[in-house]
Amino acid sequence: MERTITQDKTYKIRRGFRILLIVAAYGYLAYALLTFKHYGEFAAHFHSAGWKELFSFALAVLLFPLNISMESEKWRCLLSYLTSLSRKESQRQVYYGFVGALLTPDRLGDYPARASMLQEGVSKKKGSGAWFCWFDCVDSSQYRTGGGCFTDMRYRVPQS
Repeated sequence: MERTITQDKTYKIRRGFRILLIVAAYGYLAYALLTFKHYGEFAAHFHSAGWKELFSFALAVLLFPLNISMESEKWRCLLSYLTSLSRKESQRQVYYGFVGALLTPDRLGDYPARASMLQEGVSKKKGSGAWFCWFDCVDSSQYRTGGGCFTDMRYRVPQS
């Protein structure tokens, strides 16, 4: 199947956005590491940490792959009514979501960055769903939802 000129432009724009997102994330990370002034304090704290702190750190590192797997499975489940994703593709989109979350306040760029990685045939439907979730997250900052973006509106309790 041959691509049309419009499809080529869309592909180039999406590809450029992805590259820009990755370059911005690496640039921010490099800036943060170069301007961090407390490496000595960090090393001293790490050396003086007790076994409970080291165990907690090791546990967090060991559970990270499980967290990624669960997050990608949740993403696959949420999109299952629109398209089928492989586990590998779902994990890739979750990683792009981490990059988007790194570059935006309150992790608001997580879902739009994931939606930018979706296939072209269904990207409009999914993109609008991700942006709806983004606005839902912004709105839910005023409420206690207990479940993030995808909670049912009926269960919102205003904060006192």
